Amino acid sequence: MVFFLANYMVNFFLTNPDIPYRDKALASLSTHTAMTFACDVFLLVESEGVGINWTNLSRQVKNYTVGTCMGFCILNTLIFTLLGLYLDQIIPNEFGQKKHPLFFILDFLKKKTSNKDKLKLKV
Repeated sequence: MVFFLANYMVNFFLTNPDIPYRDKALASLSTHTAMTFACDVFLLVESEGVGINWTNLSRQVKNYTVGTCMGFCILNTLIFTLLGLYLDQIIPNEFGQKKHPLFFILDFLKKKTSNKDKLKLKV
């Protein structure tokens, strides 16, 4: 509930059409905010009788585009997928063991040192 209210406050303060594109794009890291901005653009374009299609995804209305929303939704999907895979490794469950929170760095360092040892043995 707190997360939703925080997103609502961001939407409330950024609905002003004078807010620059950069600020709205940064706020679009939140999927909820991005979809709210895209719905505003969609409604305004539909009210003109034009509609949204692949040719006008980059049309700026109130300093925002539907294409920006789509790009940030794809980025958020990648971020949340990686976060889910990471948390699956470090949070213990009934079928496995918990790994160290920095397991990916430790594994990388182990591989790097083992490669150096192999090179020393060859020489």
